[in-house]
Amino acid sequence: MQLSSSEYIRLIRIIVTIIITYLITLYAQIPERIWSLITVWFVMIDYEYIGGVIHKSSLRLVGTVFSAIYGILVVYLFDNVI
Repeated sequence: MQLSSSEYIRLIRIIVTIIITYLITLYAQIPERIWSLITVWFVMIDYEYIGGVIHKSSLRLVGTVFSAIYGILVVYLFDNVI
């Protein structure tokens, strides 16, 4: 199996990003650092260009913020139901 030049560049970009992410999470002493590496992989794997990666990561960020707000509201509003 041979890689084209664009696939090779994408592979190198993903590897470098995963190494940088690992070093940042190691320095910050994040206990479950594997999840940040998985997130980097899934965000970067589909797109050849940086614009697609930025768009997909911004959608993940918005989804995370909305989920956090929803979770906080549920905990706050239904705290004494049970």
